[in-house]
Amino acid sequence: MNRLVSILIVTKDRPDDLRRTLARLRDQTYPEIEILIIDDGSAPKLESIVRSEAPEATYTYFEHSEGQSARRSEGFKKARGGFILQLDDDSFPVDREALLKAVQFMEAHSEIGALSFQIFNGEHLPIDLPVLAPKYTSSFVGCGVFFRSEALRRIGGYRNFFGNEWEEEELGLRLLKDGWKIYFWPDILIHHQLSTRNRLTERTWMRGFRNKLWAIIMHFPGRRLPLEVSWVFAIAAFDAIRLLRAGGFIRGMLEFFRGLPRAVRLREPMSNLVLRRYDAMRFGMLRTSEQYRDPPPLGVKDILKWFRGWRERPRQRSFWDGRAGDVGTSETVRFGHEFAADPTERKQ
Repeated sequence: MNRLVSILIVTKDRPDDLRRTLARLRDQTYPEIEILIIDDGSAPKLESIVRSEAPEATYTYFEHSEGQSARRSEGFKKARGGFILQLDDDSFPVDREALLKAVQFMEAHSEIGALSFQIFNGEHLPIDLPVLAPKYTSSFVGCGVFFRSEALRRIGGYRNFFGNEWEEEELGLRLLKDGWKIYFWPDILIHHQLSTRNRLTERTWMRGFRNKLWAIIMHFPGRRLPLEVSWVFAIAAFDAIRLLRAGGFIRGMLEFFRGLPRAVRLREPMSNLVLRRYDAMRFGMLRTSEQYRDPPPLGVKDILKWFRGWRERPRQRSFWDGRAGDVGTSETVRFGHEFAADPTERKQ
C-alpha cells in the first residue's frame, strides 16, 4: 500500500503566510511526505521562501493565474502519494501526529474518499475550543481535507471554470455519486489563520451562488430543480439587499446564464439513493453506518431543526448592523468571532 502523503498547497502573493505554514509542517512526525507547492502567478515568485523553509519540496510556478480550482487539479495529477493533504497557504494541522492519525484512519476505512477535519478560522486558537461531533457529510472545507488519491483519480479534480467557491461541494457530490464516503473527523484540528490577502469579498460571494446554481443543474434530478434553484436564487437576492450588492447579484446571474449550456452538457443527475443520503446529511440526520446504508426519511421536524440552524449560519453582518465582525457558527468550522475578542493563544 502506498503510504506516502502528498501535501498540496496552492499559493499566490502570500509570502509570510506560506513561510509560516511550511515552518509548521516541519513539526509533523509522519516520515513519508512529499510537499507540492504550486505558485499561481505570484509577483515576485515565492521560490526562495520554499527553498528556505522546505528545500525538499517540489515548486511549480505559473506566470499566469488560473485560479485555485485549476491549480489544485494540476497538483492532484502531480501527487505521487496514496493520500493527499490539501491545505491553504495560511492553514496547517495543529497536532504533530495529524498525518499519522489520518493515514491510520483511512487505512481502517477503505470506503472513505475524503476525510474532513475540524477547522478554526482566526488568528489565535482559543483555549476553550470545543471538539465537535464526527459525522458523515456531503462536503469538506478546502483549507484542510485529506483525500484518498484513488478517489480523485476516478472522479477527476475540481471544475476549473468554478474558480473558487462551492468547488468543494461540487467535488463532494461527485465523490458521493461514485460510491465514496466523506467523513467529518474532528480529532484533527486545522488552524486557518485566514489571510486578508486575495480575498475579494463581493466577487467571492457572487461566485458562491453562481457556482451553486451550476452544480444544482449538473447533479440534481429534474423534479428537484425548481425547488433548489428557487431557494438559491431567493437567498442570493436577499443577500444582495442586506449586503448592498445589487451589482454583484446581476453579474452573478448573467454569468450563470452564460455558463448554463456547459452545466447542462455536464448534467449527470444523482440516483435516488444518493439524493436520500445527501438530504439526510444536509439536514443532520445521518450519523451511523446503518443510516448511511438506509437513510432515514425526511420529516417536518428535521426541516424545522435545519432551518433554525441555517438562521445561525456563518455570514457577514447586514448593512443595517453596524457592529464589527461576522456572525454565526457551523458544525464543522469554528470562527474567531465566536470567542473572546482578545483570546489567549493556545499552546501549539
